[in-house]
Amino acid sequence: MTMTKFARVDPTNTEPHPILCLLSGQIEESADILPCEPEVDTDWWYHPSTDEFSPPPELVPELSEVIENKIYYINVWRDMQEKTNLLFEHAGHTWDAGERSKSRMEETLALADATGTLPEGFFWTTADNIDVPMTTTQLQALASAMAAARGQRGFDIHARQRQMKAEVAALTAVADVQAYLVGWAKE
Repeated sequence: MTMTKFARVDPTNTEPHPILCLLSGQIEESADILPCEPEVDTDWWYHPSTDEFSPPPELVPELSEVIENKIYYINVWRDMQEKTNLLFEHAGHTWDAGERSKSRMEETLALADATGTLPEGFFWTTADNIDVPMTTTQLQALASAMAAARGQRGFDIHARQRQMKAEVAALTAVADVQAYLVGWAKE
């Protein structure tokens, strides 16, 4: 039966390590370099049968913890995507559909509903800072196009975050979950 030996290993240190020298047969056993008991800090375990080192079980995260953390980052990604600005095309122009534009649009439409008209000389500014004169009907069409663009973007974000969560939940190795990239899928 091969016994696992424990050694404190600093991978950046190029000096020979007494335990490694002992295990490789380069020096004889002595009282001051006998294998030591594992500690809870950064001690790594040497496995003579495979000639490999591994962290002690206390330092290896559980798969469920790693999945939970990755899902947290997926949620953060989703929230950030929902707050980013959105541009869309309508009537030959590029328009902004971010939260501030949506809020302004709602207030302007409320004004048009309350007064029955828009102020004389009313215009809406494109994402390129071009002032485009608008009637109430044109503004309502722009508002509908904005809502459609926001709705589509919201669904795309929702679908992607659900896909990522399903993909992460299906992974069975800690390293695979840790390596999973959160974001839009590469085409």
